[in-house]
Amino acid sequence: MAILKDKISSLKNFLNNIDVSFKRHKIFYWLDAGTLLKAYRDRDILGSSDFDFGTWSTDINRIVAFSKELEKEGFSVFSQGNLNLPILEDLIRVNIPKRFNLKTPHFDIYIYHKVKKFAVRRNFHKPCQHSYFSCFLFRLWFNLNFETNCRINFFQNLKKFFSFINFDAAKLIEKIYFRYASTIHFIFPAYLFQKFEKYKIYNLKFNIPTNTEFYLEYRYGKKWRKKNKNYRICDGKMTFFYKLNFFSEIDKYRRGVRFKQKKIDLSDTRKKITSPFILSLQEIKTIKSKDKFY
Repeated sequence: MAILKDKISSLKNFLNNIDVSFKRHKIFYWLDAGTLLKAYRDRDILGSSDFDFGTWSTDINRIVAFSKELEKEGFSVFSQGNLNLPILEDLIRVNIPKRFNLKTPHFDIYIYHKVKKFAVRRNFHKPCQHSYFSCFLFRLWFNLNFETNCRINFFQNLKKFFSFINFDAAKLIEKIYFRYASTIHFIFPAYLFQKFEKYKIYNLKFNIPTNTEFYLEYRYGKKWRKKNKNYRICDGKMTFFYKLNFFSEIDKYRRGVRFKQKKIDLSDTRKKITSPFILSLQEIKTIKSKDKFY
């Protein structure tokens, strides 16, 4: 019992610390994704594989400043998940320092973009695997972007060649990628995030969508109330395949950003499972067969 109290105390200390930081930077945030699911369904997020917080892209400059402040406090920050790309659009991963005494290795900040009647995350770092063109472009752009990402001799030599002739190939490929590549989009009806309410857990209050149950069903499927270790992103209704230029309104929120960490994040010690972004042929067909929003 004493050990459990210590774990809860450590978790509360961390959550309170993050809450204070968000509020200091005047960033509206809410519990999202798996954290919202566990908090609402189980009333417990202790021992989570990660923590998820939702934000709006209108606060993206504040989110960058918030992340820079966390770096000064000993957190490691990565743009667009563990890939640590030099561009930020809809995801920041933050590794939690050991001083918080938590087994949960990191938390994610999801950045949603309001586009007409929808809340969108383009996941530009997740090209559609059935689009060989998109995958090749992303791999090329990723490996040419900066030195620490370049782990294959072919791309290393290619980068040296472009550097020798003083040609910024990465910038050109980036423009082509964002114009023609297709990625796995997460799209939600905006009304799911129209109103929020306070939700109490561990005697701390957090924002959650007023339509939480509708949101969870939309994201995780009708069986969201039952624990599912084999969750797939196509279980719910949020997943679509679109070209990045389809929601071009989002481009204005994309930011070039460099955090202190220059390498890919390989520190995640969680038990490795199949990525939900690696889709089977049947899952690809299922997503393709869905009605488009437009």
